[in-house]
Amino acid sequence: MNLFQNPLRFLLPIVLGVLVLGTTTSDAASTVEVFHNFLTEEELANLSSVDVNLSLEGMQLLQSGYGVTSTGGRTFGIAKLDKSIAERIHKASGITAKEGYSRAIPVSEIFTTTDIHTDYEQVNEERVPVNDKVGLIFLNSNEDAAFSHGVNEPIPVKAGTLVVFDGDVPHRTIVKGGAVRIAGAFRLDSFSLVSIKRTYCPNGNSECPSGSECKGCFLPGRKLFADELKKAHNEAVKEEELADAQVPERKLKGKSSCPAGDRYCKPTKSPKSRKGPKGSK
Repeated sequence: MNLFQNPLRFLLPIVLGVLVLGTTTSDAASTVEVFHNFLTEEELANLSSVDVNLSLEGMQLLQSGYGVTSTGGRTFGIAKLDKSIAERIHKASGITAKEGYSRAIPVSEIFTTTDIHTDYEQVNEERVPVNDKVGLIFLNSNEDAAFSHGVNEPIPVKAGTLVVFDGDVPHRTIVKGGAVRIAGAFRLDSFSLVSIKRTYCPNGNSECPSGSECKGCFLPGRKLFADELKKAHNEAVKEEELADAQVPERKLKGKSSCPAGDRYCKPTKSPKSRKGPKGSK
């Protein structure tokens, strides 16, 4: 039996459905949706290969700002977000994309259970609560880990799974062994960075008194990481613009569909041949 499952809770009302992009499970009262097998094998391999050992000044503050209090409890990296994945996330979640949404998302590896928290985003020097949909994608499978959201049954960590949830409902990642690698968490409308709000500051932080409420306590680490995300976003946009300018549309004669991931392909169907009367040549 999975150590996160309680057989008595299987009586909770669960609605099962099938989407084109994978299987989804949702509970009307839970404000969480799970889309299994959301990523293709190639997409999963690409995101899983991202280096999550990003080294920046202030990274320790960033780790604490993400709900990990132990040293080395979480490492970070940045991935460029493929446009086709973004469009599928918006379609599956029903969220309308904001113009100019981020083309770079955080990727991290979690080694210890995170604090129970709700999500906030940085707006200038203020921490603002996220009262909208948030998403993350599991990039590995781990039977000793799960994502806990509200009063719901913990969600097993399975590679390629997209989890959509309300950021203002308490949640955390439970890690009892191994590690959990995720893409996210991010706002679904903009793919912008979200994280925990701290109400205290760690010992040794000269900028803020220990044990006090401090708005700017974790700002250095968060700002540095946000700056790196912005750089990656700009690079991704330039790469797409260059690719669009150099690669013409390819029409596949007689084909009604295009190869997966080929955004330059425009399928066309050849007109059906007309046969003459029976017996004619």
